[in-house]
Amino acid sequence: MTAQFDQIFPLGEPNDVYAQYFIGQSYLAPLTGGDVPVSNVTFEPGCRNNWHIHHGTGGGDQVLMCTAGSGWYQAEGEEPVSMEPGTVIRVPEGTKHWHGAKAHAWFSHVAFITPGENLSNEWLEPVTDAVYDELPPDERRRCMSILNENYTLTNGVEIPKLGLGTWFIDDAAAADAVRAAIELGYRNIDTAQAYGNERGVGEGVREGVRSAGVAREQLFVSTKLAAEIKDHDEAVAAIDESLAKLDIGYIDLMLIHAPQPWDDFRGGDYSEGNLAAWRALEEAHRAGRIRAIGVSNFLPGDLDNILEHGTVAPHVNQILVHAGNTPSALLEYCAAKDILVEAYSPIAHGEILKNAHVAAIAEKYGVSVPQLCIRYTLQLGTVSLPKTANPDHMRSNAQVDFTISDEDVRALRELDESDYGDASAFPVYSGK
Repeated sequence: MTAQFDQIFPLGEPNDVYAQYFIGQSYLAPLTGGDVPVSNVTFEPGCRNNWHIHHGTGGGDQVLMCTAGSGWYQAEGEEPVSMEPGTVIRVPEGTKHWHGAKAHAWFSHVAFITPGENLSNEWLEPVTDAVYDELPPDERRRCMSILNENYTLTNGVEIPKLGLGTWFIDDAAAADAVRAAIELGYRNIDTAQAYGNERGVGEGVREGVRSAGVAREQLFVSTKLAAEIKDHDEAVAAIDESLAKLDIGYIDLMLIHAPQPWDDFRGGDYSEGNLAAWRALEEAHRAGRIRAIGVSNFLPGDLDNILEHGTVAPHVNQILVHAGNTPSALLEYCAAKDILVEAYSPIAHGEILKNAHVAAIAEKYGVSVPQLCIRYTLQLGTVSLPKTANPDHMRSNAQVDFTISDEDVRALRELDESDYGDASAFPVYSGK
């Protein structure tokens, strides 16, 4: 397939002149003219350009700087170089080389050509798929293919299997975290009214759309109705408030955060209040303001109430799932009702890092404990939502291209590890 260029700035000649030299889809935006031409190229996963050479007299060197995602640069006769955000490579004039996205990651770079006389590009043979098969094994394992995998909800809406949780990320820091995640390839972002960071998350989404060159429609953004809201009119107002704070046009998924207010978690009967809040979500869903609706921390009895009296069945139930706390009966119940489970705190709020048995299993696969735990929740068939503001951790969390054996999945499922340390003060970690 030849390239399709998104012509943001005028080009000196038609885009199709260049398209024949790319495999996959790429988007080219010349940023400046003049003596030092600068362009930004964004490659979709697996896209790369042909082998080529830049020629010039007294100039013609190229400087490549990765601005987002993850890609490869390779000069003829040399090992491929992994490019991550901030990587800068100088390509001497006359060097045969290629560059492009890794197989499972988007890749953007800015390209500078040093001024000189008689500047030209010599386009050569395409880079074949065999080049990717020859990548170093440790780099192949680091591919983040999970970021391109989705589940399909019962209403046909697709939801990415791995997302970014934003609990405990301050509103002021949320924009940078979300933007970084989108630039790395994340397409699923989870927040909540209770987190107090919807404004920052929305800002990060808007910035990420621009910086990563993706459409809003490629992202899946979730938020949650505060657990204390058990009234229809209050829920309507809260939905409006979330839409305004996020300011991203619409919400992909909105959940009732808990079946009871937090100060009475797993306490009294709030079935009528949950139905009132659910009716508000159904109305927003019918109006197209929310693409999918669901619940969080709901047990079978809480779900039965919605299923029996609502007009739309919950598409999602977001619950605490991790190695050491696998609610098998609830997972089976949700599967039987075609309710997709999202797993929050898949790394057990960090406490699982101290478990020697889990560490030993992780070592067997040559991965970190967080990677093992995230992969475990994915193999359970859930959406995994690890939370972090650290781009290095985001990248590592997505490098889960391995399979846990059935035997080790059983061991992790049977593990009982629900000591959350100081975090046990939070209702969801209280054991109720």
